[in-house]
Amino acid sequence: MKCSKRILVLPLAVVSMIFLTCHKPLPVPGPVNLLVPLNQMVVRQKAVEFQWQKVDDAIGYNIQIDKKTNFSHPIINDSTITDTSFTAELMDGNYYWRARGLSKDSAWGEWSETWAFQIERYRIVSQTKTHGYAHDVFVDDPYAYIADGQAGLTILNVEEPQEPVMVANIMDRANEAWGVIVEDDYAFVAYGRRPLWIVDVSEIDSLRVVGQLGYMEPAYGKDICVRLQDSLVYIAALSQFIIVDITDLRFPILFHQPRFPANVRGVAMIDSFAVIACEQLGIYIFVVRRDSLKTISWFDTPGNTRDVFVQDSFAYLADGSEGLVVVNISDKRNPELVSTVDLPGYACKICIVNNLLYVALGDSGLGIIDITNPNEPKIDAVVKTPYAYSVFALKNEIYVATGKDGLTIVAKEEGK
Repeated sequence: MKCSKRILVLPLAVVSMIFLTCHKPLPVPGPVNLLVPLNQMVVRQKAVEFQWQKVDDAIGYNIQIDKKTNFSHPIINDSTITDTSFTAELMDGNYYWRARGLSKDSAWGEWSETWAFQIERYRIVSQTKTHGYAHDVFVDDPYAYIADGQAGLTILNVEEPQEPVMVANIMDRANEAWGVIVEDDYAFVAYGRRPLWIVDVSEIDSLRVVGQLGYMEPAYGKDICVRLQDSLVYIAALSQFIIVDITDLRFPILFHQPRFPANVRGVAMIDSFAVIACEQLGIYIFVVRRDSLKTISWFDTPGNTRDVFVQDSFAYLADGSEGLVVVNISDKRNPELVSTVDLPGYACKICIVNNLLYVALGDSGLGIIDITNPNEPKIDAVVKTPYAYSVFALKNEIYVATGKDGLTIVAKEEGK
């Protein structure tokens, strides 16, 4: 008689229990304690250093930085950190951060607490309503000169940026001021249907108009560029580009007045060349002589070019809804596209100081762009202001013409 062997078949649940009992879970690092930036901290520089305490049994760390508390789309998600610190460059705004540790067995620990912080290198320090509708601003310390719409020319003392004081105003109620530049104690105003107004501002208490341009053919002054060394004023006047001789300030003389099928909104000069912003037509480049004005090139853009600022061999264009466009004009007869920057809002007006470009972005406020490398401009910050029409920048203050809200002053806090 043969003996039969019995095979013991255990239920699956029992096998699983035995397996789980024999296989212990991997040890994980303890929780990370965050150090800096502190919760709710305001940071004044672009480069932010993140620090946390060392965790026993952790050989590495994972840090996440996001604009939302659920970390659904982290701006930074770095899991290669072996130290207890990490440095990142971030734009102005509100952020959240957290960290966790990694064990030698490649097991992640739990996330730390979530801390919030704010980067604020650019801060609104004052907002001053004017008599009219602020379209443009020019600053000649200690005064800010405002092209104040129907209120004409308004002057504020901005020696204390936190508390500007309105000190003078002069107007022609039949017109609307859009652009202003001050040179040698004279304010040159692009003044709507009276395309040029020249105001003696040497005595703030007694402003007086010394010269103005008026003529039969309609024009509408929007932007202005003055070259006293040439005794010429260049005016972007919607359907026209106007050049005026101001050898005698009392009697401006019309030199040139070419017409355009699109609106001329901005003008800049480089040597004997005028670069004008023509909305749908992009930019035109003219060679300017007293006895002639000749178009030598044209460059179309994807948007509506509202302003142009020339620095070195580059033209920087505020291209409306298409943001910033950079064009190489070293060869004036053959402008070439260099780069573009997508921006929020509607790019209206540009000012450049050193390697920072400031752009008025309409309802998105003020944009600051690093143009150290014109081939790769980088957004440095966007500051939410009232509707921004124009901008003028100094070293540590930026002055924004904000329409019905008057003059908005933004301070650059970095390094203070």
